[in-house]
Amino acid sequence: MFFKNKNIYKIDLFILVSLVLIILIGLLNLYSATISLKRNFMLSQIIATLLGFILMFVLIAVNIQFLKRLYLPIYIISIGLLVLVLIIGTGDSVGARSWIKFGPISFQPSEFVKLAMIICLATVIEKNSSKLNEPKTLIKVLAFAFLPVGLVLMQPDFGTAFVFILVIGTMLFVAGISLRLVVYTLLAAIASLPIFYFSLSPYQKNRILNFLHPERDISNTGYQAVQGKIAAGSGKFIGRGLFKGPQNQFNFIPEKQTDYIFPVFVEEMGFVGGTILISLY
Repeated sequence: MFFKNKNIYKIDLFILVSLVLIILIGLLNLYSATISLKRNFMLSQIIATLLGFILMFVLIAVNIQFLKRLYLPIYIISIGLLVLVLIIGTGDSVGARSWIKFGPISFQPSEFVKLAMIICLATVIEKNSSKLNEPKTLIKVLAFAFLPVGLVLMQPDFGTAFVFILVIGTMLFVAGISLRLVVYTLLAAIASLPIFYFSLSPYQKNRILNFLHPERDISNTGYQAVQGKIAAGSGKFIGRGLFKGPQNQFNFIPEKQTDYIFPVFVEEMGFVGGTILISLY
């Protein structure tokens, strides 16, 4: 059967309550971060949240055995979406082109592929669990896992690719891959870091350098990071209060509705609020 209704009754209420609280905090935080901007981000976020809840309950109800039988079609569709991004994808002029747009609708296929890859890779690992540490089997599993990673790197979206690699590595480690192989892989990765760095584009190098030392270019590429630090620090212990963060309300953080939404929250809710939010995760 496609659906297994009993799964709905097995939902962990603690996780569900934590999830709802995180979403409510997120929506309130987004409203605070965008209330001073001309563009309305709230409507699209609320719609995405509702669609996410519907998808969550559908996936909970789906019989996992049914999904396991469909792992190959799911994988092929995922690869197809990532290839499509390389053909018609859009994005920043100097950054990753990782979005597909159809009229007013846009989505990032790699976000869907993350979930699909967990399902597909888990199935492949299960099918090969007894001989996972055999070189032939391991190469096959790694090729299966890293094909989508390669396509994401071609966008080029190194942040998402890094998330993929972390997920793949964690799944293989939990599956019982040889600890010696894990150590060798980590050593090889560390040794290859200089090669990786010098192969990056100038804007990608700047992002890394600004992450490590945002003060090197305060007026330009490091401006956002520095302003985020100021916002987070000015919140102190209990925060400035909701809608009362100066860095937020006076738009000192340029793209505060994106990755820098957390400094906005800490500025207004302080160390206490930030700690509670992280604890919910």
